[in-house]
Amino acid sequence: MLHVTNGGSAVSVLLHAGIEGDLLAWNDVLHEGPVRGELAPADRRRERAAFIASEGWAETVEEVDAAFRARDARLATARADGEAITLWFEHDLYDQWQLLEVLVTCAASAGTGVALELVLTDDYIGHFRPHDVHAAHARRRNATAVDLADAISAWEALTGADPRAIDAAIAVDTDALPHLAAALRRHAEEYPDTKGGLSRTERQLLEALTDGPRTLRALFPATHHEREGAIFLGDTVFLSIVARLARAATPLVRAGAAEPDGARDAWARTLEITPAGRDALAGTFDHARANRVVRWLGGVVLGSNAPDWRYDRETERLTLSR
Repeated sequence: MLHVTNGGSAVSVLLHAGIEGDLLAWNDVLHEGPVRGELAPADRRRERAAFIASEGWAETVEEVDAAFRARDARLATARADGEAITLWFEHDLYDQWQLLEVLVTCAASAGTGVALELVLTDDYIGHFRPHDVHAAHARRRNATAVDLADAISAWEALTGADPRAIDAAIAVDTDALPHLAAALRRHAEEYPDTKGGLSRTERQLLEALTDGPRTLRALFPATHHEREGAIFLGDTVFLSIVARLARAATPLVRAGAAEPDGARDAWARTLEITPAGRDALAGTFDHARANRVVRWLGGVVLGSNAPDWRYDRETERLTLSR
């Protein structure tokens, strides 16, 4: 029996609850950086490893690639041996991306005797107590052909070069995977908006600073936890977003005027919004265009002379800016 879940915290919870079998953490922040469906899995894995290392989230590309290869090999062995596989994933964007990747990988084994079960929860596995784990496990169900078809369709939309396929995938959602449509919408909201060229996360971060400087420790929950229906952002990725806004050609945030003297705790540093940040919120400064932001979201690269894909917050749809 192989149990696949989102990361080390969930693995520890399942282990503590006495879940029998091997436990495998999928461990990838797929909602950030390139995930190109046009690439073979091995090439996509290496590109992911290079991105993660470039962001400073790991020491070396080789380290990440080796971890991904070991992860993928364990799942491949389970599929080849007909081992029962249970997928434990939450409702948030981070988990739904991972769920899709695992389901698409397992879809190749559909009909070959591989038992594939789903534990899909709208709570966070890392917060579960043992009785919560066993209750969730008791509610598991077999993955169906509809689940696999929906996963393939959504994966192709997210990893393709035309993000309008995401809107189409939302429109034909069958509710087989209950949290997928909301995750697709949330992913679309990370595209630069049509007014100030801000992603939803960037907008929420700037809005949290409009009343004055905040420490990073206070800014993180004010940006994310207090503004999201399903929390998905880790602290490491949050700090990368802060750095991206601070290091832009025209910065949208800067270190606060009242930095604590000699503070060793980076989270005690303060941050404040710049005039350009306020203008971006007002829609009079286009951050994505003016700062030539280059960013990958799934199969789409933004900036660098690529098509100018935008999210229209009024129509809640992705559009190509002219």
